[in-house]
Amino acid sequence: METGDAKRRKYYKQVFLNNMSDKREPEIGPNPSGLDFTCVSFRPDLKKLGMETLDGDIIALMTKRVYDMAGVTPERVKVQLNGQPI
Repeated sequence: METGDAKRRKYYKQVFLNNMSDKREPEIGPNPSGLDFTCVSFRPDLKKLGMETLDGDIIALMTKRVYDMAGVTPERVKVQLNGQPI
């Protein structure tokens, strides 16, 4: 998870592991982009889920959730999925 605050010119990044039970020390410093943003990315633990890859149904569900989020946030909030604007 990382976020930038343009007004305060701060940047925060933290990595969580093992189903969020472990976490790395946060990185806090100046906001290199100068923009307001939040980015959440994840890699599912396929072994724990008993899977080798994410199947099409799961990818479709996750994609739908991103589109749902884009549909209910203010227009000024830019939503992307895999780097592509929604």
